[in-house]
Amino acid sequence: MGVLKLRRGVNVIKESAPTPSWLVYALLTISGPLGFGGVSCRAATDQPATPTYRFELTQGEGTPICNAFLDRLKRTRFSKPPYCGIPEEDAAAGFETLHQVALTKDEVVALFTHVHGFTWVQNEDNVAGEDPPKYRAFYEGGDTLAWRYEPEVSVNNDGRPDNLLIWQGVGLYEGGIRGEDCGGRLDELEPIDHPIGSIRAGRQAFVLTANNQSIDQERTIQLFAHPGSLPAPNRFAPIGIEIGFLKYRGLYYQEVFYSDQSGDLKGARKSDPKINSALAILLRRGGKAKQICEYRFVSQVSTRSTLP
Repeated sequence: MGVLKLRRGVNVIKESAPTPSWLVYALLTISGPLGFGGVSCRAATDQPATPTYRFELTQGEGTPICNAFLDRLKRTRFSKPPYCGIPEEDAAAGFETLHQVALTKDEVVALFTHVHGFTWVQNEDNVAGEDPPKYRAFYEGGDTLAWRYEPEVSVNNDGRPDNLLIWQGVGLYEGGIRGEDCGGRLDELEPIDHPIGSIRAGRQAFVLTANNQSIDQERTIQLFAHPGSLPAPNRFAPIGIEIGFLKYRGLYYQEVFYSDQSGDLKGARKSDPKINSALAILLRRGGKAKQICEYRFVSQVSTRSTLP
């Protein structure tokens, strides 16, 4: 195992065996009292002012949601790569805005160990004696990138609202990447215009209990675990490395960015680097998720080819 030195004192561990490219962001280690970002996790170098992206519809041509979302993606001006978050848009015909309510710093601190414990071993009580207030310093002065939806989203489209928590960045993996650093440049590893040539902070969905103080673990696994995932005490394996939501013509869909670690919804295409630039749209009904659309995206911040 070797260590690459990036700017601002951040090390990237590169194993001798091939490492899934989505995991690059999760192998960032920060020197600090918490071991994963207690003081500062900023590793990003300067980015292009307004990168644009080319999207190709690879599955779902002729399906209304697929064509409509492709048009929306083409009109969107991204300040960061799409996997860092797709802006809400209700001007496009058929789409409805989902209203995000950001968590307060105190709420983030209170939920941090729950998120971390569940992500690592599917047990939010596995906090290993960590003291949540220790993490307060990490969030002071930075965007927590954790939110809920009001009104709530019915993930299964059955009229049952789910009290969702969306969490981006530190706490999900050992990387310690701040959600706001997503999209920052890792030019010592790969060029900025490669889809995985910049920081991916991860973004996952959890279902909270009614009092917003803990994770409904059973419901979270039911809705968001990859079909091929293993039970506790293994690490939680979500359906994608970044998850988001949209509402189109009265139905809720999931935006899922796949990875070469777990493959697509069926577990296929593992270790295929092209899947790291795949965005899928899933519709969940009757307790099952079905892929409706898939897109491939590539940055256009340089004139040379950027396809992996």
